[in-house]
Formats: sequence, C-alpha cells, structure tokens
Amino acid sequence: MSAENSFRHLTNPFLSSTIAMQPLMDYTTAHLVALVSVSPGPEFAARVTATNAAANALNASMAETGNKLAMQKMQTEIKKAFRGSLPGQILEIYGAIVGAAGASSPILTECFPLGRSVFGSCKDGELDDQLQMLVTAIGHHGSALPPAAGTKAGTLLETWNGIYEAASSAKGTKKMSAVSRQDLRGALAGELYRNLLMLGLQYLDDPDKAAAYCPKYLLEGRATPETPGATTLTLAGQDAQPRTAHFTMTADGAESFRLLRRVTGETDMTVVAEGIVPVNGVGTFSIYLEGTATYEFAAEAVRGPRTGERSGSVSVAAN
Repeated sequence: MSAENSFRHLTNPFLSSTIAMQPLMDYTTAHLVALVSVSPGPEFAARVTATNAAANALNASMAETGNKLAMQKMQTEIKKAFRGSLPGQILEIYGAIVGAAGASSPILTECFPLGRSVFGSCKDGELDDQLQMLVTAIGHHGSALPPAAGTKAGTLLETWNGIYEAASSAKGTKKMSAVSRQDLRGALAGELYRNLLMLGLQYLDDPDKAAAYCPKYLLEGRATPETPGATTLTLAGQDAQPRTAHFTMTADGAESFRLLRRVTGETDMTVVAEGIVPVNGVGTFSIYLEGTATYEFAAEAVRGPRTGERSGSVSVAAN
C-alpha cells in the first residue's frame, strides 16, 4: 500500500467535486435524521446543531438561484424524526426516575407534572419549555436520581433547541456570491467529516452503523438500491410499572423501521413511531401502554423511499 493511499481517510470525502449539490443535501438530511432518531451519545447533540446550521447557511446562499435545496423539507424531516423518537426517550427517563424514587414519589410528580403525553401533544414552540422544566426538576434531585436521566434530558433539550432554531432560520434568505457559496459548501463538508470521524471512533469497523448513519449511496445520486425485506417484530418484554412494552424488529436491508398500532377490533393501524434506526441490524423501541386495552402492533422496514413488507401483528394486553 502506498503512503498516499494509507492516509486517504485523512482527506475529507465530502469535498469531492464529483458530489453534486442535491445528493450532498439528500445525504445531510438522512444523516441528521439518523443522528436525531437514535443518538450515538450526548456529544452528538452539538454535532447535530452545527451540521444543521451549516446546511441552513448553504441553503440561504442558494435561494436566488433556480436550484432551491428544499431546506424546509429537510427541517420538517428532522423535526419529525426527533418528535417520533421522543416518547420512547422520555419513557427511558421516566422509568429511571420511577426505579430510583418510586411510582408515587413527589419527585416523579415534579419531573412530570403534566405526565409524559405532553411531550408528544404540545406544539413545537412549547416543547423547549417542557424539556427545560424536566431538566430543571431532575437537577433539583440530582443526588437521588441516576446521572444518566439528567444527561439524557439535557441532551434532548440541547438537540431540540438546535433543530428548532435551524427550522426557524431556514425561512430566511440572503444573496451571496458564488465564492461565498463555495465556502459555505466547504463548511458543511467540514461538519459532515467531523461527524464521520467521530462515528468511526465510536463504532470501529461496524458496517451496520456506517450504513445507518452515513448512507453513502445518496452521495452518488443513486436511487435506493433495493426494497427492504419483510419485517419480523418481536415482543421482547413488558414492564408492569410503568406499563411498557419493549419491541425488537429486524429486516434485510432496513435503514430504519416504523411501528404501527391499533386497538384489537379496529380496522386500521396508525404509525406511533418511525425513524427507528437499527443497531447491529436490530431496531428497538419501547412504548407506554395506556388504559386497559389489548393492542395489536406491527412494524415495517424503510429504505429511502421504499417500504418493505409489514410484519405480522403482535398482540399486547395493557393490564
């Protein structure tokens, strides 16, 4: 191996002149959605914010040309992915507090004065307030609660603030020269490269993680190469308090999964979570079971614009 080839990974691949603008933005959207759906760690909250801001700046510079990059669609996808994954992440925090303080503890009431459903039902502009109240309440009882609960809540707040700010600023436009646009494209390439290096350090020689977080085929302007296979959905366990069902899902060629649900006897299923990124080929999701109904769940794999065959239904009783 030549010395030049041995150091090729120290060269930013996103600066390649063979990558057209639209594929670069398609990759950025999919990459950010994956990071938001299943964060590799709290340190990636800052990475999401920085990358999103760089993409926004580049989009603003292109506003006066015919090649509009559909930034509003990007921000919509990122917000949708975050809010779709939020109930499961809030449930993890809730479960950690219940485990440490008890289900009838005033600490739990302080942390969730409006329950958990408010995080799914509130408007985008109100979500930061709800998350901030959770972070503050956990901080009041830091010594009595697992540190991971506070870290996770803080990461959710930081990530959402970055996403919401970027979505708001995406509506603005300004004129820039071609030289400025090239600089801004270089800035986005730099953020994407930092993300790639951080992911590489965290997931050494892990092709599943590479495919999930860094969909290389999008940079080549190719359509999704294949439709994912049929999904297998498994009930991995249930908790009595809080009433929670834990699922795993697998499918060949899946980039992400969506989970669907209906009350037994109903005709149609509705999506309750999507953008569930598989880890080592397995997607996982936990969901709170409201009331005393019996539910039927199903899952389907997604790869780019294509959806694979839906799984068989799994029945779960909320007692």
